[in-house]
Amino acid sequence: MNVYSLIINGLSRNQLTETDFNFGNNSENQFIQGTFSDDDLFGSVGNDTLVAGEGSSTDGDNRLFGDQGEDVLIGGWEDDFLFGGAGNDIFALTTNIKEF
Repeated sequence: MNVYSLIINGLSRNQLTETDFNFGNNSENQFIQGTFSDDDLFGSVGNDTLVAGEGSSTDGDNRLFGDQGEDVLIGGWEDDFLFGGAGNDIFALTTNIKEF
């Protein structure tokens, strides 16, 4: 398994709280974990694991897209949207579930 990291120098965490991040690539069987802000996490072909970031009381609404494969999507404590895609996916949610 390849491990990728994002390092941002010269910024404090407080300067990034209003920033959205998009993470994902075309590798198979990815493990992607969100940040403390709003994130869009994209799986790809293969069995991916996407974990929403912690967020804060006003931020941290995440969108997780599993795509093809048998993915595991783990929501955080804020208003997260989880989309499995093709395959038999597993969703781990908090008790704050809303129906549409």
